Amino acid sequence: MAHANSAIVQNPRPNRLEVLNSTELRKAQKAPPPLDYRNVTAKTLQARGSENGTSKDFRYSVPDELIQAARLLSENWKPSSKDLDGGYAADVQHLKDTFLYKNNDTNMMPPMLQYGSGLIEPIHEPPSAFRYSENETDVTENVDAKDKELHKRASSDWWMATISQRGSSPFAPAGYQVWRDVKEFGAKGDGVADDTDAINKAISSGGRCGRGKYTRSTIYPATIYFPPGTYKVSSSIIQYYNTEIISNPLDLPTIIAAPSFVSLGVITSNVYTGETSEWYLNQNNFLRSVRNFIIDVRPTPADAQACGIHWQVAQGTSLENIHFYMTKFKDDPKTTQQGIYMENGSGGFLSDLWFVGGKFGAYMGNQQFTASGLYFEEAETAIQIHWDWGWTMQNIVINNCKTGLTIVGGAGGPMSTGQGIGSLHLTDLRFHYVQVAVSTSVMADNSTALLLSNSGFYNVDTIVEDTSKKQVLLKGGKGTVNVDTWGFGRVTSANGTTAFHNGANLDSPVRNESLVTGGRKQFFTRRRPKYDDLGFSQILDAKAYGAQGDGKTDDTAVLNHLFSAAANMSAIIYVPFGVYIISDTVEIPVGARVIGQAWPQIMATGSKFADALKPRVAVRVGLSGQVGVVEIQNMIMTVKGATAGAIMMEWNVHKSGQGSAGLWDTHFRVGGAAGTDLTVKDCPKLSGKVSPNCVAASLMLHLTPDSSGYFENV
Repeated sequence: MAHANSAIVQNPRPNRLEVLNSTELRKAQKAPPPLDYRNVTAKTLQARGSENGTSKDFRYSVPDELIQAARLLSENWKPSSKDLDGGYAADVQHLKDTFLYKNNDTNMMPPMLQYGSGLIEPIHEPPSAFRYSENETDVTENVDAKDKELHKRASSDWWMATISQRGSSPFAPAGYQVWRDVKEFGAKGDGVADDTDAINKAISSGGRCGRGKYTRSTIYPATIYFPPGTYKVSSSIIQYYNTEIISNPLDLPTIIAAPSFVSLGVITSNVYTGETSEWYLNQNNFLRSVRNFIIDVRPTPADAQACGIHWQVAQGTSLENIHFYMTKFKDDPKTTQQGIYMENGSGGFLSDLWFVGGKFGAYMGNQQFTASGLYFEEAETAIQIHWDWGWTMQNIVINNCKTGLTIVGGAGGPMSTGQGIGSLHLTDLRFHYVQVAVSTSVMADNSTALLLSNSGFYNVDTIVEDTSKKQVLLKGGKGTVNVDTWGFGRVTSANGTTAFHNGANLDSPVRNESLVTGGRKQFFTRRRPKYDDLGFSQILDAKAYGAQGDGKTDDTAVLNHLFSAAANMSAIIYVPFGVYIISDTVEIPVGARVIGQAWPQIMATGSKFADALKPRVAVRVGLSGQVGVVEIQNMIMTVKGATAGAIMMEWNVHKSGQGSAGLWDTHFRVGGAAGTDLTVKDCPKLSGKVSPNCVAASLMLHLTPDSSGYFENV
C-alpha cells in the first residue's frame, strides 16, 4: 500500500479542458492487476495532461482477498485511549479557543403567533444558543458563556436522529430508503468490531449509483447517519453519488483506520477501477457532503500515505466540521499521513476543518474551489496545492507548522508541471510559528497569479519564498507582520494597462462595513445553522403536515400554509427528501427557516410558468422592503417541462443583521434529472430545431435591488 498510495499521491492528475465520453471510457475499461501501479501512459483519462510532459497512470485496485485479510487483522486490534485521543482533542480545542470567531447557531424572529392553525404545539422559549433578530447587535453577538462549548449529549437528544423518517424518492423503486442509520445495518461503533462492511452496506443498499453501474443518478439519494461512537475501518468507506454522510453535531463520532488499513482514503468519493476509468467522472461528481466527524489515521503505517478523505468531486459538494488526526511531524518526521487528498475535480466548498499533524494537512488540486475556516496544527506542510484554475482560501489558520502553503512546481520554473496553478487568492490568513508561510516559484511568462490580502504573520521566518531562485520575496520576522495586499502575476492598472509584478505591494480594495467583522476587517462568515439544540415543538416536518413530495401531487397550497405557519411561530420547516411539485408561486416569508434532507427538490411546472414574455416567480423569499431572518439550506430549486417564464427564486428580504438572511448548500438545476421532462431523451442535442417543450427557466435567482443575503456554497 505504501508504494501504491505514494505513486498516486505523488502523481496527481489535473483536469482536461474537455470532458470525455463516459460510455466510451467504460467500454475501454481494463482493470489493472491487484496493486499494480505500473507506469501506463494515460491518453483517455478525464485529466488534462502536462503540457511539457507525459502523464502516467499509477492507479491500482485492491482485491477482495486483501480487504478481507485487512478486516481479520483489524478484528485483533483494539484502539487504546491514547490511540483515540493522545491530546489531539485538546489541540483542536486550543485552536478553537484561540482563533475561532463564534456566532450563534441560528437567528429567529419573535413569534407573532403561539398557535398555527392547529398544526403544531406552542413554541417553547428558545434555547440560549438562539438569538432573536431585532437589530444588528443581537444577531452578531456571541452565545452566552455557558453556551460557548456545546456539551456532549446522547444521540437520542438530537432531533434529526429521532424524528420519524419520511424521506422518499418518487422515481426510485418502491421501498427505496433515503435515511440510513449505520447501526441498523450492523455497525457497532464500539471501537472493537470492524465496521467497514456494515457502513458500506448502509451506503450501497437499494441499487444505488456505484460500482460502475452508471456514473450518476438523480433518483437514489441517501442520508447516512452515524450515531456517536468509535467506528473502526480496515478499508475505504465509499461514498456513493448524491449522498450526505452526517452525524450528531453535539457528539462527533470517530472513524479510525486500523493498522491493517488497505486503501487511500478512510472516506473516498471515487474508486479507481482500471487503467482508464473510475466509478464517476470527477467533473460530474455532484451532490456530496460529509459533516460532523473525527477521522483518525494515526494507527496506519507511517509510510502508507493514508488520508482521511479522498475528495474528488465537483459542484454541490462540501466538507464541514471535521477533525483530522494524523501523526505529528515532530513525533515521526517520516510520516506520510494526510487529512485530505484531492487530485482533480470541478469545484466545491470546504469549511470548518481542523487538521492536527500529518506530512500534509491537505494535498489538493481542482478546477475551482472555495475554502473558508481551515485550521492546521503541527503538520510538516499545512496545505500543498498541485494545480488549479482558480481557488479562494479565506480565514486559514496555520499554527506550529514547518511550511504553511506549498505551490508545487506549478508557477513556472524548472519544476513546472506544465499545468500548475492558475490563480490563488489567500485572504484573512493567520500564520503563527511557521518557518515558511508560502513556498512557490515565480516566472514572468507563465506564473501563477498569487494574491495575499488582509493577513497576519506572527513569528514567521519567511512569508513568501521563490524556491526556483532560492530568493525571499516577502520577509517575515519576530512578532507580527501584517500584509494588506501583496502578490505576483499580471496586474491591470486603473487606466487599463497590464504588467507583470514579480512580488509587490498592491492597492487594497475597500471592504464595505456590511461585509466584515472584527478589528482587522476580516470577511464575515457564517456556517449553515445546525439547529443542534432544538426541541420537537420547534420542528415542522413538511410531509407530516400534508406535503406529498411524490413528484406528481401539487404541493403549492400545502407548502404556502406550512411556510407561513412556521414563520409566524418561529418554528423550522424540515423538508424530507422528495420532489415537491408547485404550479404557482410559493411564498417563503420573512421569519422562515428551512432545512432539507439530501437536497429535496421544489419543482415548478405548468402553464403559469410557460410564457417567456410573462415571467412568474416560482419561490418568492420575503416581500419587497421586508427586513428580518430567512435561513434556507440543503435544497434544490428546479423546473419540469416547458417553463420558459419561470423565475426559480426571487430574493427580496434584507438582513436585519449580518448573516440573518441566507442560503447554504442550495442549488438551482434546470433539466438533466428524472422527472423534469428535460433529459437528453426528451431534448436531444443537435436535432436542428428547438422544441418549445425544452425551453425552461427564465431566470434562476433574482436578487431584487433592496435585498441582501449571505450565500454559501450556492
